[in-house]
Amino acid sequence: MNLDNFYLKKIKKIVEFAYKFSPFYRKKYKLAGFKPDSLKKLDDIEKIPIVTRYEIVKNFKNVVTKP
Repeated sequence: MNLDNFYLKKIKKIVEFAYKFSPFYRKKYKLAGFKPDSLKKLDDIEKIPIVTRYEIVKNFKNVVTKP
């Protein structure tokens, strides 16, 4: 496994976890038209919506994941 694939696998795992367990991230991704399974190569991380500090503070209760 090369380094790009290693990083992609780790990032994809984090993004999938956030989508599955965080109402905030699930809504953010859906509004942006982003699906975690669209990450096929490392360059695809540009598709992940940017989250601001303000959004996290404002929506903290929905940001926290609950597995």
